[in-house]
Amino acid sequence: MARDNLKLLNVSGKNNNCFFNSLYIVIKNNQTFKEVFANASYSYKIRNGTQLRKYICDFLILRGHKRFKSYLEMAQTLLSMHSTDKKELLKMHDELMEVSQLLSVNKIEIVSLIEAGILRADLNKSGSIQNLLEKHLPTEARMPSMPEFVLTNYFIKDAFNIIILPIVLESSGNSQNPRTMNIINKYNYGKKRMAFDNDILRTMKQDIKNANIVNKIRNRIGEKFGDLNKKKGSSRMYQKATEYTYAVLITDLSHYQVLSLNGMNAKDYRASNYEELSMFIYSSDNSFSFTQESVRSPPSYEEGLKM
Repeated sequence: MARDNLKLLNVSGKNNNCFFNSLYIVIKNNQTFKEVFANASYSYKIRNGTQLRKYICDFLILRGHKRFKSYLEMAQTLLSMHSTDKKELLKMHDELMEVSQLLSVNKIEIVSLIEAGILRADLNKSGSIQNLLEKHLPTEARMPSMPEFVLTNYFIKDAFNIIILPIVLESSGNSQNPRTMNIINKYNYGKKRMAFDNDILRTMKQDIKNANIVNKIRNRIGEKFGDLNKKKGSSRMYQKATEYTYAVLITDLSHYQVLSLNGMNAKDYRASNYEELSMFIYSSDNSFSFTQESVRSPPSYEEGLKM
């Protein structure tokens, strides 16, 4: 069997938009997307991850706001434990960092919720949740919350028949204890900077083999795919599996990249079909190529929206 030809499509993380920048790479060559959005009138045209995020946020405010209720209730409770005074709360640092860590978001997300009026919001009323989200979701540089992440993946699945498979590969700031992403990044950086030093590159590639990284990715994709079939309606999902395509996002919980399983570049990328995904999951071959492509994104949030 031919070796696995893996390529990381590394999008910009500016404005904490790497998740949506990755999703734009995933959908931009999808036929439905091109018919509905790529050639749409100016107000509905989507040309980058920034515009995609704005469109999905508008959709979630209108159709998905009720799914934010539990998250917002938790945020409201945690913040109220420290203070119910908006001005006093905004002066706090450690307390807001603690809340952001408990909710797996960044501090900007928490500050935005406070500014949007979460302390006084009546979360038992749909209109109140919508008003809160209308002020909150457009905030630049937020890290997406769990409901936003989950609902966005549902949107991509329902709109474009693409199932997103997010795979966590941890990184570490400790060079003495490198994690999976550190080893991958070191190898890809080395390929760009040490193209003529084959001995060093062979050593770096051997590090990937020794850490069993390709098989780790293979197993985690397989676990994600298996989890899909265990959920409610799984039998129907399994029967229709060939009707979907699949996109793998690699994350260390702070940055997202697209993993192209067939070495496609960002311009030509298309999500893998069921057969391609299955071939990768069930392959026992440990020979591979691993490359990385940096993908340009709009220089600013405002410019992204105007494109």
